[in-house]
Order: sequence, then C-alpha cells, then structure tokens
Amino acid sequence: KAALAPAPAPTTVTPTPAPAPAPAPGTAVTTYKVNVKTAGKGSVAISRTGTSFLPGTIITLTATPAAGATWTGWTGDVTSSSLSITIVVTASITVQANFK
Repeated sequence: KAALAPAPAPTTVTPTPAPAPAPAPGTAVTTYKVNVKTAGKGSVAISRTGTSFLPGTIITLTATPAAGATWTGWTGDVTSSSLSITIVVTASITVQANFK
C-alpha cells in the first residue's frame, strides 16, 4: 500500500485592501471650505494644509495669543473657549479666533 503524504500546513492569506474607487469621469468630488480668521493679536495653527477638505476630514485648530494678549474664544460656526478645537468637516464653515 502507498503511504499518504502529510497534509500541508494551512496558509493564512491577508488580502490587500483595494484602493478607493476613483470617481466616474465628469463626477465632481465634494469638498468643503474651512475659513479661519483671527481678531486681535494672536495666531492659529491648523493641523492640515489647505483650505478645502473632503467630508469627514478631521482638523485641529490651535490658537496662540501674542505676548500681552488674552484669549477670548472661538466664534462663528464653532463656538468654544478652549484654545484648541477639533472639527470633523461636514460642511463649509468659518471660525474666528478672538484675542483681546
């Protein structure tokens, strides 16, 4: 009688995710504008470059008062007294960092 060959060890295969499909030709890609303004003496650091973002993009804005200035808060489409805010982009917005 012939001996049976041992069964091969199972192999684990991890598929490589497919890239997101490109929009069909002539289809517009939706982006939203994030306008950041300042009033008074200070600056704003933005965690991402650019002013137009795809929906769902997360950006962080961090306000820094200039020497001798005081932070008074964010106004516009986002209101907060925190120096740093995180925004999930779902529409075009304008926010203003206010210093006194």
